[in-house]
Amino acid sequence: MASSSFAAVSDSITYYVTVSLPPTVPVLSSPSDNWTTNYATINFDWNDSTDDGSGVSNYDLQVSTEINFNSVNYSSSPVTSQASLTTTEDVYYWRVRAKDNAGNYSAWTDTRTFTVGTAEPDSAITVPVTQTA
Repeated sequence: MASSSFAAVSDSITYYVTVSLPPTVPVLSSPSDNWTTNYATINFDWNDSTDDGSGVSNYDLQVSTEINFNSVNYSSSPVTSQASLTTTEDVYYWRVRAKDNAGNYSAWTDTRTFTVGTAEPDSAITVPVTQTA
């Protein structure tokens, strides 16, 4: 007669799951939408994103002359919520997204547009000068 004996086995497995949500979408500050300037240097500013998990590591700024960003003229990953760019005459579109330390990205902001026209005006404005005694 065969006999079997089994020993009680107690194994436990512990799983750790890290839930990492992306940072909040930045809020664009300047330049404002449909802004026009004759200055070639453009200063970009947006409100900081928040990330309750790993914290925000940097931002992605994209500037393009195409509204769909198929071709990006300028791309930067600043750590702060500000950047500057020297441009030429054209119509530009810009957007920003945040990246956290876990590698998660926020959604892109809404796209804003601005126009740079560095050419001198066609005609000068004449202002009469009056003298007083």
